[in-house]
Amino acid sequence: MSFNKHSLCGLFLLAGSAACSQVAAESFLDEIAWVPQLGVQYKQLEFEQDIRGLARTLNVEMDADLPSLSAGLAAVYRRGYVSLKYEGTYSNVKADSQGSLTNARTPIEAEREDYSITAGYRVWRTANVFAGYLVGETTLTPLPRCPLDISEEEPVCGDLGSAIIPGSGNRAHYHYVAGLPKYEQTYREDGWFVGASYAWNVFDTGTLSVSFAYAFLESRFNDNFGGPKEPQYHLDLEGDADGFSLGLAWSQPLSQRMGYFVDLRTQQYEATTSDDSGLAAGSVTDTKETMTTLTLGVQWYL
Repeated sequence: MSFNKHSLCGLFLLAGSAACSQVAAESFLDEIAWVPQLGVQYKQLEFEQDIRGLARTLNVEMDADLPSLSAGLAAVYRRGYVSLKYEGTYSNVKADSQGSLTNARTPIEAEREDYSITAGYRVWRTANVFAGYLVGETTLTPLPRCPLDISEEEPVCGDLGSAIIPGSGNRAHYHYVAGLPKYEQTYREDGWFVGASYAWNVFDTGTLSVSFAYAFLESRFNDNFGGPKEPQYHLDLEGDADGFSLGLAWSQPLSQRMGYFVDLRTQQYEATTSDDSGLAAGSVTDTKETMTTLTLGVQWYL
């Protein structure tokens, strides 16, 4: 098997070598293959959290099905490549939850965004190693709900609402009553990852690939309670996290310049954060996020 710029881009992005045209390189720039990608995703997010060190341990479980879009761009040169990728939800989704994120039963809207940059190198036949940097952020927006009204699935709170002591009642409803921006909680991971992948050409029709990566991350959990004018009430917890990604993908060319791919991937991150704001001194939060993503997309070989 020969590895000109288009066949290497096929291996990197899991495209079949039949989609690769033979182009004679005249300069460095001529040898670079540009490979943009667009895809739609079904992403399932499972979220678990234990908050220890308070008067009582709080346990939270939540799951949501997130419709998402993905976009990427890769530059491939001989045996190496660099790629940029973005994934993000395109509509707010109400999540199913058990436990308490806001000290009262309440529906929750969930969003997720991920950014990454990756550099890789083909070390042997169709085996690649890679490393990169990622940023992932989950935003949870509990909807306002009167703390004392738990009989209806979606009760409507009046403008005056129930009597609420800041910090002990429903934080989302407190923001609503006080005319503040929506109450949000944000969970962010960022850091480095390393991994490897291997691909098989299947009867010269397409490519099947597996990949594994491990990440070493920093984690942060914060909220905006009290609004922008009361930052002293904002929770701010920081710590370390790690996680892994396991993927299985199929791709097939549609022409010499275009192909499609199907990617199934699971990611899991576990973080331990401690209070850095003084509002919950001595508390420790253990957070576990699991995402299973199915992507269907198209890619071009330029």
